[in-house]
Amino acid sequence: MSIKRPLSPHIQTYNLFFKITSLTSILHRATGAALVAGSLIIVYWLMAIAHGAPAYDRFQHVVQHPLGQVVLFGFTWAFWYQLLSGTRHLFWDSGYGLELKRAKMLGVIIIISSIVAAIATWIYIIGVL
Repeated sequence: MSIKRPLSPHIQTYNLFFKITSLTSILHRATGAALVAGSLIIVYWLMAIAHGAPAYDRFQHVVQHPLGQVVLFGFTWAFWYQLLSGTRHLFWDSGYGLELKRAKMLGVIIIISSIVAAIATWIYIIGVL
């Protein structure tokens, strides 16, 4: 006699993006990958410094372009998101904040806080320059 077992939720029937816990998990992975890819910007910056003024001028031209500014802002946001989300994971490892209601609340707080922190960072940088 064959037992009918339920199928696992399929990506087409299971909506990941309207559940804050799923969204924060996806964002944590995506921002981690973005930070790894974005670290090439830091390598490019260091190499431009090492190769002298003409190379550094080319670097400045690239990062001052509007698209370069968007990429740098995204890199800043990814940094803040990873920092805040990683801190939340440390609390989870300690056994705090594991309740679903608190996990959802912290997810929203982390998303909003990371955006505010990235904007504040850029306001500070622009003010210093």
